[in-house]
Amino acid sequence: MGLKMLSKRLNLKLAAFWSKHVIFELETSELVGSINRPRAWTAFRAYGFELTEVLSNLTDWKMNMVSREAKWGAFLIARSVTKEMRLPSYVAQGSPSWLQGLLAE
Repeated sequence: MGLKMLSKRLNLKLAAFWSKHVIFELETSELVGSINRPRAWTAFRAYGFELTEVLSNLTDWKMNMVSREAKWGAFLIARSVTKEMRLPSYVAQGSPSWLQGLLAE
């Protein structure tokens, strides 16, 4: 999926939830750098500009670089959504059995 398509989908999701304070945690240093320090990441400036445009709909947001290990639970949830086609909400559909054990740790 291209970044333009991703940002359009992200824009729709953000508009639906209208949260005032959002923290995004990515494991991709290029995207985080292109947003937080665009002058230092000139090769990725266009991507950062496009994402910043989408995020401008939010009142307050922050973009952090986080390792996959630090957000392992979120990674597993995202993977289960895409690989197991769990597109409806976990709340509406019920969480998979492995998630309860993960959250208990």
